[in-house]
Amino acid sequence: MIEGLLGWVHDAIEKVKRAEAEAGEVKRRTLPVSVWAGFADLGTGRGREVLGMLADAGVKRVIFTPTNDATKDRWSWQPRRTQLVRGLLAAKELGLEVWLGPWVRCSKPFLDDVGRNLRILADEVGGVDGWELDAEGSWEVTARSAGRRHPGGIKGAVEESIHHLTQHMTERELLSATVLYFNRPGCDALLRCPQVVSATIQAYSVWFDGDSAKAAATHKPNFQPGELQRRAWANYEKFKEDRALISLEMGLGWWAQDRSHAPGSLKLSKAEAFRRASDACLMLGADGVCGWAVHLWDSPTKLSERQYLELVLREIKYLTQHNEEVT
Repeated sequence: MIEGLLGWVHDAIEKVKRAEAEAGEVKRRTLPVSVWAGFADLGTGRGREVLGMLADAGVKRVIFTPTNDATKDRWSWQPRRTQLVRGLLAAKELGLEVWLGPWVRCSKPFLDDVGRNLRILADEVGGVDGWELDAEGSWEVTARSAGRRHPGGIKGAVEESIHHLTQHMTERELLSATVLYFNRPGCDALLRCPQVVSATIQAYSVWFDGDSAKAAATHKPNFQPGELQRRAWANYEKFKEDRALISLEMGLGWWAQDRSHAPGSLKLSKAEAFRRASDACLMLGADGVCGWAVHLWDSPTKLSERQYLELVLREIKYLTQHNEEVT
């Protein structure tokens, strides 16, 4: 029963493929693919080499994370600003879209600081295509706190704070938000802001070994590839229509897919785990896929990272090409 639940998306895709093949129509849907840069230095050495591999495989957009820490109320560059500039310029040379994706807090001073710093960075590299706000736990905690003090509640606090960021954006730059797979009031309010025109749902469906609470959560049947994407889509599909978002995409975890220690009913190879998540995105109607994160695949010496890079490149081709021979 559990195995059937986990494989429902994968099996449904296969049935559609077989039906199309019998009808002489084997062409399937494709999706644009983006990657988060994470901590990777994509402007030099191995990072630049991997960036070229990703572009050749079919990646169209790279989201650079100028700060990975929103637990503090003061802005700091992470990774270094010089590294970001190198990567942004390298991506632009390859003809890729470039976006800036800072972790954020629902704080007017913080977002004003984010906006000023990103404006300077964007102008230095000749402009960017968009900004994507990574609304993690710090966003939610600060949104709820601000909402208790605001006459308009969380909705009012979020709308007011976002203005302090968007005042630094140009008209051509799009604003997106990344949210966790389950609904939270601060993130839902963010997606209802008219300035936000697209969203990415984090549905990583990873597997962590151990018995910590975080690891245990990844061991549940409803967190596995295919099933987690279905749950995430059900939580946010309404925003696609209600807000008329330009795109609603799925964020996939392209690391931590080793289920060799999983019980039999949940055991999958890394390749099969990747594919079940991809097939779910194709079937559910996602407008694109974004993979976390290049710093987890760019080592030329770590065997596990080289293996993940091979899987990432394979999956990008699978998602972006009609060729049925891509497996």
